Amino acid sequence: MTLAAVDFDLRLKDLGVTGRDRQALVFVEEGRAMSYDELNSVTEGLKHELMSGLSELGPACLLVDSPDGIGSYLLLVAALRCPVPVALRSRLDGDRTAESLLRAGIAVLDASQMGTLHALSPGPGCAREQVPPHALVLPTGGTSGEGRRVIDVRTRMVPSQPRPLRLTSVLGWRPHQVQMMASIPPHASSMSFLVEGLADGNTIVVPAGFRASAFLELIDEHQVRWIQSTPFHLRMMQKADNGNVSLGSVRALVHMSARCADDLKRYWIQRLGPEKVYETYGSTEGVGVTVVDGNEWLERPGTVGKGFFTKVRIVGPNGETVPPGVQGTVYTSAGRRGAQVYLNSRGDVRRSADGSVSVGDEGWLDPEGYLYLAPRSLSRITVAGETFDAEDLESVLCDHPDVADAGVCSVERGEDWARVIALVVPEGESLSEAELRLWLRSRVTTAIVPRRIFRVAALPRDGAGKMSRRRLQDLGERLASTGRSE
Repeated sequence: MTLAAVDFDLRLKDLGVTGRDRQALVFVEEGRAMSYDELNSVTEGLKHELMSGLSELGPACLLVDSPDGIGSYLLLVAALRCPVPVALRSRLDGDRTAESLLRAGIAVLDASQMGTLHALSPGPGCAREQVPPHALVLPTGGTSGEGRRVIDVRTRMVPSQPRPLRLTSVLGWRPHQVQMMASIPPHASSMSFLVEGLADGNTIVVPAGFRASAFLELIDEHQVRWIQSTPFHLRMMQKADNGNVSLGSVRALVHMSARCADDLKRYWIQRLGPEKVYETYGSTEGVGVTVVDGNEWLERPGTVGKGFFTKVRIVGPNGETVPPGVQGTVYTSAGRRGAQVYLNSRGDVRRSADGSVSVGDEGWLDPEGYLYLAPRSLSRITVAGETFDAEDLESVLCDHPDVADAGVCSVERGEDWARVIALVVPEGESLSEAELRLWLRSRVTTAIVPRRIFRVAALPRDGAGKMSRRRLQDLGERLASTGRSE
């Protein structure tokens, strides 16, 4: 089946005629706007070049890099127009995506550089896994660090989906709007919003990376109506929001990908209005999604919402469905029963007898069916019998005016104790470890104040701002062993 790629391809061709003068992509760093006429023309040529390279390989997958400029965005759009699987390599991923495809018996056309297309063939004896020609192969594991590859079969089908069935139908989305995303592909949500935005004839403003103050200014400058973000980006924008921007054009701010601290959520609800703030919970695996708007959240602080065409149930340790208020494993049912989710099927999702699936998150439902999530095990730390979520302490650290970003982990652990350390990206040169520890003592319990605070140039976050907990742990242990900042 190649309908999805054909639909997206035909949609861009149609917009090249009917919306030829409408801006499709605005590249801030390069100071260049590209119309739908030009986007169709340029990516049509790139598509034919890619298909020519694929013709010598037979059944194969296109591999492209996470986009970070005009050339890479155009290459991604061209790849999406091709009726073959497309895989995206993330910045934290290295060559592991290509290696995974080859191990699965799938030939690869590495299109990282259009001038030097590089064909890779699997070794002899590799059994070819079946990947639909309209699929996207996306990396996941930004939190866990396990580095799995998800076979996404929905994103490229957006042009053929009835609008009421699209998630964006309940997220303040409108065709022909101006939109901007803080995350970048291959993050699953930003990937789907890029595809749907282009299919709907939107103008997509592409920032030069993410700088919070510049991002806020771009909202006013381009009268952005719809924004996708994550709690990490929201925290950075809150710190940069000095009242010099109105944000009056915003119709919807949608955040996802990680737990959002209550104080941060309330800030943006107050700043924009509860009817404009939305949260979704889902996964790259695409096995279900929940949605909550600001008004619902104010009535039920902490919830991530109710299922959108998704049945949610909580399962206890013996496989039984537990009643409201009881914590267990979150299972969802949203139409992927029996379908292959990971490139390596041996690493498949958990499945229940009724076909529901789980990616391992824990949580509970209230009597009205609203879902609440428990902290993930990789971010839970126990000190002197007190268990806390590393994300909460990171949020407090990021409130300090001289901290641009922060990560928290434990480097020595016992049954009920740990040695907590923090890694911080300083905002300037004046940050002092002793002063920061003193500052923390007035805001958190003494037990969870980090024993050491190390300065680092950057933390292991992906293009969505999601922290790789395993990479953070490795970095923390290395710094703790030397006792010195980077």
